[in-house]
Amino acid sequence: MAERPDFPKMEEGVLAFWKEHDIFKKTLKKPAPRGDFVFFDGPPTANGRPGIHHVESRAYKDIIPRYKTMRGYHVDRKAGWDTHGLPVELEVEKKLGISGKQQIESLKGTPRESVAYFNQLCKESVWTYLEDWDRLTRRIGFWLDLEHPYITYQNEYIESLWWIVKQIHERGLLYKDYKVVPYCARCGTPLSSHELALGYDEAEDPSIYIKFKVKGHERTSFLVWTTTPWTLPGNVALAVGEDVAYVKVKQGEEYLILAKTRLSVLEGDYDVVEEYTGEDLVRWEYEPLYSFVPVEARAHYVALANFVSVEDGTGIVHTAVMYGAEDFELGKTLGLPKQHLVDLKGQFIPEVKPWAGMFVKDADPKIIDELRGRGLLYRAETIRHTYPFCWRCKTPLLYYAKESWFVRMSELREELESANGTINWVPSYIKEGRFGDWLHEVKDWAFSRERYWGTPLPVWVCEGCGTQKVVGSFADFPENPSHNTYLILRHGEALQNVKQLVTNHVDAPYHLTEKGKVQVTEALAKLKANGGIDVIFASPAIRTQETAAIISAAFDIPVTYDERLVDVSFGVYEGKTIAQYNAYFSERIDRFRRAPEGGETLTDVSRRMYAFWKEIDAKYQRKRILIVGHGDPFMMFEATSRGLSASGVIDYEAHTYIQRGELRELTFRQLPYTDDGIVDPHKPYIDDIAFACERCGGAMRRVPDVIDVWFDSGSMPLAQWHYPFEAQQKIDRGEAFPADYICEAVDQTRGWFYTLLAVSVLLGRAAPYKNVICLGHVLDKEGKKMSKSLGNVVDPFEMVSKYGADAVRWYMYTINQPGDAKLFDEVDLDRVIKRVFMILWNTLAFWKLYAPTQGSPVKVQGSTIRHIMDQWMLSRLNTLVKTVTERLDAYDVTVAGRAIADFIDDLSTWYIRRSRDRFRDGSTEATGTLAHVLGTVAKLMAPFTPFVAESLHKELSAFSSQLSESVHLESWPEAGEIDAALLAQMAVVRKAAELGHAIRDEQKIRVRQPLAECEFASPGITIRPELLLILASELNVKTAHSVSHIEERDNYAVRSLGGLTVALALAITPELKREGWTREIVRHLNELRKEAGLTIALRIEVYYETSDAELAELFVASANVIERGALARGVHAGRGGAGHEFSIDGVRVWIGIEKVA
Repeated sequence: MAERPDFPKMEEGVLAFWKEHDIFKKTLKKPAPRGDFVFFDGPPTANGRPGIHHVESRAYKDIIPRYKTMRGYHVDRKAGWDTHGLPVELEVEKKLGISGKQQIESLKGTPRESVAYFNQLCKESVWTYLEDWDRLTRRIGFWLDLEHPYITYQNEYIESLWWIVKQIHERGLLYKDYKVVPYCARCGTPLSSHELALGYDEAEDPSIYIKFKVKGHERTSFLVWTTTPWTLPGNVALAVGEDVAYVKVKQGEEYLILAKTRLSVLEGDYDVVEEYTGEDLVRWEYEPLYSFVPVEARAHYVALANFVSVEDGTGIVHTAVMYGAEDFELGKTLGLPKQHLVDLKGQFIPEVKPWAGMFVKDADPKIIDELRGRGLLYRAETIRHTYPFCWRCKTPLLYYAKESWFVRMSELREELESANGTINWVPSYIKEGRFGDWLHEVKDWAFSRERYWGTPLPVWVCEGCGTQKVVGSFADFPENPSHNTYLILRHGEALQNVKQLVTNHVDAPYHLTEKGKVQVTEALAKLKANGGIDVIFASPAIRTQETAAIISAAFDIPVTYDERLVDVSFGVYEGKTIAQYNAYFSERIDRFRRAPEGGETLTDVSRRMYAFWKEIDAKYQRKRILIVGHGDPFMMFEATSRGLSASGVIDYEAHTYIQRGELRELTFRQLPYTDDGIVDPHKPYIDDIAFACERCGGAMRRVPDVIDVWFDSGSMPLAQWHYPFEAQQKIDRGEAFPADYICEAVDQTRGWFYTLLAVSVLLGRAAPYKNVICLGHVLDKEGKKMSKSLGNVVDPFEMVSKYGADAVRWYMYTINQPGDAKLFDEVDLDRVIKRVFMILWNTLAFWKLYAPTQGSPVKVQGSTIRHIMDQWMLSRLNTLVKTVTERLDAYDVTVAGRAIADFIDDLSTWYIRRSRDRFRDGSTEATGTLAHVLGTVAKLMAPFTPFVAESLHKELSAFSSQLSESVHLESWPEAGEIDAALLAQMAVVRKAAELGHAIRDEQKIRVRQPLAECEFASPGITIRPELLLILASELNVKTAHSVSHIEERDNYAVRSLGGLTVALALAITPELKREGWTREIVRHLNELRKEAGLTIALRIEVYYETSDAELAELFVASANVIERGALARGVHAGRGGAGHEFSIDGVRVWIGIEKVA
């Protein structure tokens, strides 16, 4: 064991050990007497590199499942990947050097081809940094099932999402409406309220006061304030408050009307000439600022509104119904004209001639100048305020009236708040604060997005009568118009099956075995019993020819052979064993992505099977068609009929692969097929699906929108298991729902935390999670947000490589509470190593010096321990076990971690320091106690620092055959007896020792100089005699006394703190002085031993030289003490060995040592 281990290198060794021995999988298979503990992994998107903040979230995600596993629970840890949405689309646009929807739809020959190409790039883009994410996940010890993740773009996942949408629709909660929504002109799509909340930032905007001239009142204007000058061309009304008092003031030669309480906005002197109520001003008309388009209804008058505020502005609100939610509702109530002057690109339409084609925010200064030129601008300033920006592209959002799909979350406010009431939030204030406030003000969910790469909204609308149909599964799609019935029959057993060989050569001489012929005959009987067949197609291979021949003869139907039905082309593995062929692929998914030389992928197989089916389906109508073929081609053929993704095919292969001689009936529906015959429910393929309206016979076509990407991740509790099509009991019985624990950053109160709850409540379920830790953000050491532009981004791989994953993990757990922002400074990682890991490692090294060389360490039983330090240590340990268990049960990770750190410090600086002589004397009670303590600490640290804990466990395992293969396979320790009185008394003794050391410092008396006595007074506490001996030893005094009262007196120094008083005798007798000199000599000798690299097993000879007679005599008189303290064989006058000169109380002496051969 290295004295100063390279922790990162040590961790790499642990990773190799875990991999070689499948430790993670073994933890999933270990007995779980407490049942299931459910954990949900919030899915990241792998199109960007992971950052240091991802280490924070993944560390917190990992600790609780590890802890619960050791506590006797089974914890599934399914990884997940969020793969849709604007983040992915914008990254692809950036790579292509394009911007906006128009350029996306012009990438290829047609918009459909362009969208197909763009979405394929998006699909590939989400895996750009998958290797980095997987590497970081594994490297930091986050145990996650990365082999079977849920992926939000997969067919099965989307099918579950569609099912959920259908349930929402059937509850009457999905609706289409025309209303003002937050809209990103750059991305061309509306955003939801929770997305809106993610994008607020500080911004400077105009703050202007405009004069609206009142009709019929000469030189009189309404004074109006706005921060969005671009909305002024769309003004159609002014709003006043019913209970607001207004005044008319005279300034110079003009009159202004505004709220009485807002007179402070006026510049210069004025006279109030008249007062009004809001009701008095209703229906007053004013001259429109602009008349770019004719209005379609009455406009440009004053109306009452309940949203008018006098906190700012003038108490008169400019109303542009197309660009404000409250304005729009007022417009609906009053019948105000609804006309857009801004297009979907956020640019003024041609009719707005001065600024046509200009982005509206860019037009603000020009509009202000134009108003100034006409004398309508009263005052212009700038204001710094929070403004919403697109959470992905950072474009300023516009409030814009348009048609969109919504979910009625506002109707479920009570259910949402009730569900939130059952959740344990860490920090607790999130519950009623940030999250509770959000739910109380919940808005309807703007559900649809006018984008491309996302889950398609499964709503079809009849072009004739407007009937809506929501598709909730692939089975909801109509059957194929041909109405053919497809029966597939895999050939019977053939010789190559017996020999376990692979071949697709049609002339390979592998005939049916007798068993194979029986299998075909059994299939024939089923065909006869179930309606027969009309047509037979078969692969031209010998084994399929012979199979088809048996069926053909029985029905007297000719066989058509088709090369597209042959088995997979195995390339260079043709004729080799199945095992050899399978060994070419590191994982089953590779069969879709790569093929051996000369072979084909499963995607290639799917393409030819699909081409075959399309051809014969167009040729035949209402026929029963038998196809005789092979296992893998049929696997892909069935995937085509059922809409399976690649992962679905892998699951099919494992559980429902067609057997030799097996007959199956397939149902083909109108599904969204790619040209390769792969079912892809994304755009543009889903938009190809049209079917007849059941009500009027008209064509039903899908609405073009996709769904808000946050719905994808919010539905993961069900969709990750393909619910309800699979794993229904797993969910409904509570085995996988709700989550016992989730964890993400605090901004997810507007994101994943909210949509999880929203989806669950929409389905009439309880809260989808019971306990949640909200994490504060990781900032740089100056408190600034990390960004590439500032150059303050921290590379997590660099930190892990330099300090180790455990150091980063421990920092994240203990630097502050999880909800607080972390000002990351790598200096803190170095402190973790020095103040926690190295202390623990040195403790282990110390134990190994005295541990038994073989066999099991002494088993510690608290009742048999005699020494007071061991008794205290075990009580201290049991207190730690109790504290860490209670705190982790309460999801209080920080306090639990800090308790461990405090304990490690106590273990080293008190227990070991006060027990060194016992270890040197060979006390098995001491070594057994310390072994037990270290083993327990390894278990307690395992969830926090899995690498250090494993290494510590491994070191201890060398001395015991009773320990598990891995610390992570151990059970969590149980707290034993706690002697509270002993702990309290020891605390007093340690405090007395601190005061005693403080006195020595004040008096400049080194600790190695013995003193006569120490007295201390601690009213109400009786100290055991053994503890007085420990205090005396610690303070290096001959005796320690507990007294009732201490008074100041000569040759004593006194110090008090918190009711405790300590006095030290200061007089140093010649005997005490000589003893102090002896200790100084021993200290220097041990330093020489250390410099020479000598272990405790090696002995030395000591040499000395001094001109001081008293000191020379001391070497002779105290030789035995020196030999014992320095592990020496003898003490000799004169120079010898290696040494140096030093002084004791001003007396010079040279000492040297020489190793005994």
